[in-house]
Amino acid sequence: MAGERQRAANISEFVPAEQTRNIWSHEAAEDIEVEHLTDPAYWRNLGHMLREWDRIEVRHCAGRWFAELMVRSAGRLYANVVVLRKTQFADAKVPDDIAASDYDVRFLRGKGHMVVRKADKAIIKDGFKTVAEAAHWITDNLAIRAA
Repeated sequence: MAGERQRAANISEFVPAEQTRNIWSHEAAEDIEVEHLTDPAYWRNLGHMLREWDRIEVRHCAGRWFAELMVRSAGRLYANVVVLRKTQFADAKVPDDIAASDYDVRFLRGKGHMVVRKADKAIIKDGFKTVAEAAHWITDNLAIRAA
């Protein structure tokens, strides 16, 4: 409009992001899903470290999903976060035929992916780098047993 001053960002409001917020990284445990992260009590041990506008990058320990969160408010025993984005990785899902079998693929820090017998939760074999490797071993192992 004629005579109206053009709007522009003020240089005093323009600073490196590191001055206004932190970016955190968190590895979620095996039994945690993205939905658990939005419970303020989930962050009760970390709330005192967080501040509004902080971002938290969260990855599932077994590589099943990744999420990016933003802190909206935080206190000594809580943090309110919102999920900005999340990605499920299909290649980290246990195949349906394996899931229906007597075995499961689980992840344990330090041991990697492992094959577990469902009946007694015994670890049959561990040290696989991926779900696919463990699933392939199950398929081969079941084929050998059936022969």
